[in-house]
Amino acid sequence: MKRKFLFADIALNISIVVFFLSVAAVVRISGKLSEMNKLNRGYYSSHRQAFTLNKKTGTFDDIKKIYSKCMAGTILYKELSRLEDLRGVLVKGDIDAPPVMEGRFFNENDFYSNKHIAVVGVKQKDRVYEKNGGFFIDIGGHPYEVIGIAGTGCSLLDYTIYINLDSLSEVDNEAGLFYLDGISGDVVNKSIEELKDGINVINLDNYGIINIFFGDIPDLIILMCILTSFLLSCLFFTYFWFYSHKKLPDVMNIIGMSRGQIAGEIFREYVKTILPAIFTAIVVMMGLVL
Repeated sequence: MKRKFLFADIALNISIVVFFLSVAAVVRISGKLSEMNKLNRGYYSSHRQAFTLNKKTGTFDDIKKIYSKCMAGTILYKELSRLEDLRGVLVKGDIDAPPVMEGRFFNENDFYSNKHIAVVGVKQKDRVYEKNGGFFIDIGGHPYEVIGIAGTGCSLLDYTIYINLDSLSEVDNEAGLFYLDGISGDVVNKSIEELKDGINVINLDNYGIINIFFGDIPDLIILMCILTSFLLSCLFFTYFWFYSHKKLPDVMNIIGMSRGQIAGEIFREYVKTILPAIFTAIVVMMGLVL
């Protein structure tokens, strides 16, 4: 049967290409927004819970006792300085670590062994010096071995310095908050529930203008609305294509084709029509990804 190229064919192909590309764009943008949300929270995830201890000064034994109650898959941060973004870290299990440009971030084996270890932001590299085949940075008058360079090259994370929290004998609880983060909200919430008698939980959900522009739920709703609109457009033009070919079954019936043959032929015509769109969308998506 000779094919006749109709406006419906063109419209359908364009709508399918746009839908495929919108899916790719939504996936890519949602990933960027997730990263942006983390960066705007100091690279704490949306699961993080902030708290203080009940006393002004906490020894490391106090902190170790508290963290021992936390579940695996959590990371405890402590803001250590009013003057710079210096954070103490304790890690338990697999965690979603900040992005590292060189070396590595902390793992569970780096703690409780009298080590002094640091991961520094890329903008702090000028403070790093080489000694005895290793790299070090002085924090509080003590050399810390640098095991990684963190950052993105264009965020506040580039100025952050992380040290293993067990390298300190005590911390000033009034200098900053503790943050318990983790691979899931369930892990963090259960851990906070275990700690509730010894800590004061701070609700940060509604603090700051950043939440207005980069809240997780509004971003997700906007992206899903965009994707839904393109999906409805694609469905509309699919219906339009079938409507424009409504006379085909009558013609096929006249020439003696059965219902099954008619359905199969129309389906094959539809597939032939959308193949250029699918091929084009896949090629463009691969070009964008690679």
